[in-house]
Amino acid sequence: MYKVIITIELEPGTRDQVLARAPAAQAAARAEPGCLAYDFFTCTDDPDRLVFFAARDRYGVRAVIHPHAGGYIEFADELDRIAGDLAPDLAGLCLDTGHLDYAGMDPVAAVRACADRLDYIHFKDIDAGVHADAMTRRIRFFDACAEGVMCPIGRGRINYPAIHRLLREIGYGGYITIEQERDPRNVAGSLADLAASCNLLREQGF
Repeated sequence: MYKVIITIELEPGTRDQVLARAPAAQAAARAEPGCLAYDFFTCTDDPDRLVFFAARDRYGVRAVIHPHAGGYIEFADELDRIAGDLAPDLAGLCLDTGHLDYAGMDPVAAVRACADRLDYIHFKDIDAGVHADAMTRRIRFFDACAEGVMCPIGRGRINYPAIHRLLREIGYGGYITIEQERDPRNVAGSLADLAASCNLLREQGF
């Protein structure tokens, strides 16, 4: 069973009051044996008020889970567990090609396996040399981003022609966000990198 903590305003109070409650709620969740605490959900452990139910029942939309390198849902077993524990009508998936690869998964295989719950996709690429060095040194994910582990699409190892074929095969018609993750203190070149990614994808027929 999950104790989920939500950051949207499902309880009365100002933003400051909500944020003030978050550390205690997160600490309580982490203290529960066998439970996972998700930092992107903060404020209540009342299952009738979870964001999944609010999204579905109040707004008619399916919330999505976004596995993320350096987060509580990152690796294949964690993705499998939450996909198994949350019913498809409650939660879809937002898969990120770069985060899947960073965590040791094949993005093509992962997208195929989750095709029936795929509501949203993030595109990025992985520099194989920087990634191998980051894994050897066991540095934090965001430190690896600062060193350029996420490179423009087409300059890394992710097989975008295969992803394109797969998305056409499964009939994906949702949104795709092209991202360029880097140290926010060093954003020089981000626009050029994103333009290069867009150009490469256009050339490949996306």
